[in-house]
Amino acid sequence: MEAATLTGPALVAIVGSLLLAVGVVGLLRARDERVAGRVAAFAAMSAAFYAAFDGAERATRREPADLRIVTTGNVDAPWLASRAGPRDGGGDVRAFEAGGGRLVAAGMAAALSASDAEDVVLVWDGEVAERGAWPRGPWSSAFTTAKPGPFEPGDLSIRVGGGARDGRPLLLEFDLDPAVRADLPDDAAVTFRLRRAAGDGVTDGPEGRIGAAALRAGSVGWTWPVAEAGTWTLSFELAADVHRVGAEGRIEVGPAALPVVVVGPEASAFAAALAAQAVPAVVHEALPADLERIDVVVATGPLPADAARQLCEHVDR
Repeated sequence: MEAATLTGPALVAIVGSLLLAVGVVGLLRARDERVAGRVAAFAAMSAAFYAAFDGAERATRREPADLRIVTTGNVDAPWLASRAGPRDGGGDVRAFEAGGGRLVAAGMAAALSASDAEDVVLVWDGEVAERGAWPRGPWSSAFTTAKPGPFEPGDLSIRVGGGARDGRPLLLEFDLDPAVRADLPDDAAVTFRLRRAAGDGVTDGPEGRIGAAALRAGSVGWTWPVAEAGTWTLSFELAADVHRVGAEGRIEVGPAALPVVVVGPEASAFAAALAAQAVPAVVHEALPADLERIDVVVATGPLPADAARQLCEHVDR
């Protein structure tokens, strides 16, 4: 912080300028008509003025700025302040503990006690209870004592399979980037949960956890045996030690599929195989006359000519 003051020569310059103004007025009003005399007198007064002005100096003094340290971890705040000082030229150094959900309050107290908001520094050395709040504080800079995380949010991909139909199994496939698998910490894990908005409340769906060993092995599948129709929110978190990344996505589970119509000599056996895979099936001796409410028809043998023609016309619509 810098400040400027006027010294003695500067005051002389001010007085000299006033005398010069008076001299100029006097010369203009003098009755002496000798031009040379007027010029010489004016030059002498001008020289005196500039000599006085040239003596003006600018004195600069440095005032040490205060330092406020906000720590989010278990580091002893007074010890942290002692490690930051003494500072050149002095300056008040104080530390504020922001653990236990006191981040915003500690940041405001630090800013109010400092002479300049730019002197408030955040040291992020512990988990922050108010997620997402700490970057918007009054600090001019932030530092962390934690090591860089072993993964990024984009390192984990999740794919949805299984058709996403009401009453059918829903498959989620978790795949971690191969470049991250080799160095994945042993305590790393993926936790996830499905939720659905229902009226004024929320319906909790299934949840799960995948450990480090499974993630290292490659793609990991998880199945919801009987999904329910609706718009579900899938939230997940990949965590290891103090490092956490997460995201949310939406899964649309459609209404239940219509039963599969099975006709032909092997209809019963084929329907039983579908039922074993949780696919509803209905056995018909012949092709139904009304095909409007049928999505899938399975013929286990040749159809009569009129039935084959009816099926082809329905498909071509």
